[in-house]
Amino acid sequence: MTSTTRKFGTHLKSDKLSVLIIGDAPATSQDPLLRPAPNRVFRPFGALKVTDIQDLDVDVVISALFEDGFDCMEIAHLLVHAGFQGRYRVYSAPLPRPELVKNEVSAAFPSLDFDIIFVATDASRAALTSDQ
Repeated sequence: MTSTTRKFGTHLKSDKLSVLIIGDAPATSQDPLLRPAPNRVFRPFGALKVTDIQDLDVDVVISALFEDGFDCMEIAHLLVHAGFQGRYRVYSAPLPRPELVKNEVSAAFPSLDFDIIFVATDASRAALTSDQ
């Protein structure tokens, strides 16, 4: 494989990871992941099509576990339909039984590398800072 040859959904180790973030791009963010960058593309779920995923040829897809109008199962279906075989990560507040979600998505879409990233909510941040 030459340095210019890539399989869909994978990049050579020397390349930067390209990321598709499903949701609206925030105007400003303290989180470096959510800041605009050349290798980061934001797409709202309602505007996302199979051909977009194929044309973007990304390594990683990130979305919320669920939001108004979509959930991770719908996105996983769209990704698999587009031929995506890379990493799909969802972010969520802590869940009582995250393995149930992981098992359901992995069983339905075994070609995806699926995992959950837990993020602090405003309530959990407030609880942490009020204890100090």
